[in-house]
Amino acid sequence: MIEHLRDALTATGLVGTGQPLYFNIYTGRTCVVQVFVDDRLGFVAKLGKPGSVEPEYRTTARTAAALGDLVPEPLLFQRTDSLEIAIWRGVEHMPIDPRRWSRRQVSAVRHGLALYMERGLSGLSVDDHVPPHASTLDQALTRVRAALPHLDGFLPDGLAGGDAINRLPHVWQHGDFWYGNLGLCGNSLVVFDWEDFGEVTLHGHDIAVFLASTLNFAPRTVKILFDTGKPSYLDGIISDFCRPLGMDREDFVRLFPAFLVVFLDLKLQRDYGGLVIRLMADLLEGLHRHR
Repeated sequence: MIEHLRDALTATGLVGTGQPLYFNIYTGRTCVVQVFVDDRLGFVAKLGKPGSVEPEYRTTARTAAALGDLVPEPLLFQRTDSLEIAIWRGVEHMPIDPRRWSRRQVSAVRHGLALYMERGLSGLSVDDHVPPHASTLDQALTRVRAALPHLDGFLPDGLAGGDAINRLPHVWQHGDFWYGNLGLCGNSLVVFDWEDFGEVTLHGHDIAVFLASTLNFAPRTVKILFDTGKPSYLDGIISDFCRPLGMDREDFVRLFPAFLVVFLDLKLQRDYGGLVIRLMADLLEGLHRHR
């Protein structure tokens, strides 16, 4: 596979013939390769069987037009009978770790998330006919209750917040917007791993997942945020989401379990591992208990 990748980089002029390259290889559902050129991260590539790589590449090509430098630049896609190769510009970045945020990082993350929401509203809104959010939530609830029957008692009717959910715009969501898929390049936010993009149009879904993951999916900590507005930088992110929509903070809080149900349903449908499903299920149960 690495020779195929080297040939693709050389044939398209992304690197020179015979130029020394160094590779870090990570295997999973696809093979992810970091390509270092002159001791710097030059490219990130994904290689896999036909159909496994192209959707994410096409997604980032589409989202890059709307989100700009929030998305790694897509450079090349190639397909043979047995292999797909997608290549993005490498982005050297600092992972986001909420346990060690400095004041500068908090400011950069909040600013980047505000840009992400603003550009998403303007460039990723769904124009095609789509069902009301309440209908989508009902379908997600049915599937989650069937897959995780122990949650049934913790998923009461009324998660849609009356008509509040239907007043939210339809905007394509990243789908897996936990803090581990974000990074800081200097003071700029970069969003990685777009495999689940296009599965959810419930605006607010991504921000809810980010908040839940940042608070370690802990019900009591989430409840403290909602009851006290602490930590203030996370409460500020909620305000940044609500303000352009003319939405009350209380409506976001009431809809928070609905966002989580849609996320949980997506992970169940895409057959993700048990940890993320257990964490989200435990959070939904805990939020219901601590109402």
